[in-house]
Amino acid sequence: MLALYNTLAWVAKPFVFAWAAWHGRDPARAREFAQRTARELPDPLRRSLWLHGASVGEARLVSALSGPLREAFPRCPQAVSANTSTGLARLPEVEARFIVPFDFAGFPTRVLKRLDPRLLVLIETELWPNLIRETSAAGVPLALVNARLAAAKMSRYRRFSALYRPLIERFDLIGAQSADDAERFASLGASTGSLTVTGNLKYDLAAPHVDRAALEARIGISPDRQVWVAGSTRPGEEAIVLEAFGVLRRSFPELVLVLAPRHLERIEDVRALVRAAGWEPLSWSLLESDRSSKRDVVLIDTLGELATLYGVARVAFVGGSLKPFGGHSPLEPAAAEVPLMFGPHTDHFAEPARELLEAGGARRVTDASNLSATASVWLADRGLRDRAGEAAGNVVRAHSGALRRTIDLLAPVIERGMP
Repeated sequence: MLALYNTLAWVAKPFVFAWAAWHGRDPARAREFAQRTARELPDPLRRSLWLHGASVGEARLVSALSGPLREAFPRCPQAVSANTSTGLARLPEVEARFIVPFDFAGFPTRVLKRLDPRLLVLIETELWPNLIRETSAAGVPLALVNARLAAAKMSRYRRFSALYRPLIERFDLIGAQSADDAERFASLGASTGSLTVTGNLKYDLAAPHVDRAALEARIGISPDRQVWVAGSTRPGEEAIVLEAFGVLRRSFPELVLVLAPRHLERIEDVRALVRAAGWEPLSWSLLESDRSSKRDVVLIDTLGELATLYGVARVAFVGGSLKPFGGHSPLEPAAAEVPLMFGPHTDHFAEPARELLEAGGARRVTDASNLSATASVWLADRGLRDRAGEAAGNVVRAHSGALRRTIDLLAPVIERGMP
């Protein structure tokens, strides 16, 4: 199956390189595409620790792991990587930071020779065939942490088990998010000796310090105006959120919607949707220079703001869940003790979603009518809202500890590679 994968990759390679060359003409992105095509490699290191996460969410976990690992192994240089430029921007400042090359045969080996890693740590479900095979063939231990396999995708993993089983069998360590995830990994060939349930690292991501007064001043609203944050929205969801917002404004005329699309390249499309719904969106990046416009809909057009903005919300909606995208993490608003809503598609965060629902800190919604009705109840009743927010926060606190367990899992392998 790997041979078929590489044959298809070989056929696609000229088109991928042409695409990279086209986008790499932009001087601001030239380095990114040089790294993607392995023409620019990370700075050389000796016996490093390589941490890799796909995009923004996984990059936050790389950052969470990097600090404790640095404390435990101060003489061990670190390399961190991501698949996307947005993920790269969220990675910690360590000895080497880069975008991982495309998964073409031979590319991982070029990186491995530069980093000389004592351990490669992959986050969640980064099952890249050539990266895993070439790392293992080089004798470098492999760890998959915060590991998960979505139940909805198991039929695909089983259908292509000839590809995935040999990959999973190569991992020396798998720190699964839950017992269900561990069972799914075992069914695809992970040995019981490599499997440990460490929990979900996202429960351990500290809620950022929030200066509510400063945030309200930046948004340009008084403390009596309520804020609804709709975060990580995906195509097809903004229209539903805006419809619900229109309904809510009839009962809560001072309500402000803070809308944060998951991908910034969609900002102009979302801006057009907001205008089509009858509102004039204000860009977060321009708020401080535009004090004259009325604050109705604030559109988040910069990276790294969402976790903080949940701290000013009265209620929250977490996107990627009304449409079949698998959902995004509900733990940021929960950590901020904000009652939250999400749709029916939460496969990627099934356990946290279930825990939050059972505790009363979250509600599942299906459409604009559900969304507005649920938000209305919380907006109208401060006591009910505060109890739901506290319940959400309690779920996060009750499941902390995955970071320490993950460090304890990795430490013996790192120590074995120490001189």
